Amino acid sequence: MLQDMLLQFDPARCAEIALVVFIAAFAMIVWRAAGERRSTIDEQASLPLNDGQKE
Repeated sequence: MLQDMLLQFDPARCAEIALVVFIAAFAMIVWRAAGERRSTIDEQASLPLNDGQKE
C-alpha cells in the first residue's frame, strides 16, 4: 500500500499544495491586518520606541 502511494507520488502536486497553503496563509494575514483599528496599529507601532511611560 505504501509502495503504491509512493509510486503515484508526483512532486508537482507538492508544489501545488504548498502554493495553496501559502496563498491561504497570506490571505488570512492580510485579512487580519486590514481589520485592525487605527488606534491599535498606532499603539503597536510606538512599542519599539516606548520606554514604558505613557504620554
